[in-house]
Amino acid sequence: RYSVLIERYANIIRGQFFGHTHVDNFSLMKSKRNHSEYVGVTLVHPSFTTYTGFNPSFRVYEVDKMTHSLLNYLQYRLYLKTANELPIPKWEVAYNFTEYYNVKDMHVNSFKAIADNILKSPAIFDKIVKMYTAEGNKYQSTLENKNAKIYLYCYFSSSNVYEMMDCANGKYINMLYK
Repeated sequence: RYSVLIERYANIIRGQFFGHTHVDNFSLMKSKRNHSEYVGVTLVHPSFTTYTGFNPSFRVYEVDKMTHSLLNYLQYRLYLKTANELPIPKWEVAYNFTEYYNVKDMHVNSFKAIADNILKSPAIFDKIVKMYTAEGNKYQSTLENKNAKIYLYCYFSSSNVYEMMDCANGKYINMLYK
């Protein structure tokens, strides 16, 4: 089991990188021994290719040369609406992770604080929606739904569908894929 390996080697794993979902997100990984403890975070990169309703993106990480710990990242986007009007498309920095979320680092505790603030802070919720959709219009109306905050909180705070269902007290409905 992947999660068991992550927990066992959490002290040496510096990053978990995923893609293919087209969305820009992260997922916190809970300890199997202590469900209130988080042992890692998966970083899900939005797609480099175009996809209806999303802007293509790529990410560049800043890594500590001595510890190999992740320090920060820059998320780049190709804004299709303006890119299609230019003779040469221009990639732009969409956000700087630590500045965008006002965190000091990429430690699991920083990601936990961001996830917790989805429910508490309208500004963080808006940033999460903007990031999640890769600043496109896919899911925009769905994310204005009254249940969107709990959905996104559960989505970012869980590493699998069972944790997501637990998170929402068994009432989780994947509203994005209805």
